[in-house]
Amino acid sequence: AMRSLAELSELERTRFVSPWERAILYLAMKDRDKCFEQLFLAWQDRFFDRSLLAVDPRFDDVRDDVRFEKLLHVVGLR
Repeated sequence: AMRSLAELSELERTRFVSPWERAILYLAMKDRDKCFEQLFLAWQDRFFDRSLLAVDPRFDDVRDDVRFEKLLHVVGLR
């Protein structure tokens, strides 16, 4: 995951990299704070399919976090 984050940083020099991509990597690394930071940025950029949040099993570990509920509310899924 760390190598992938470094690769994203390198790619970002020449093209747009969505915060969604970083959020997924931070999620895999169990870094909830950075994951949610990136998810909210992705929402602000309108650069992810919001319906994924409700069903994507990758988010199972953070569904109990109040920030997850807040994000679902903000994107209109609650």
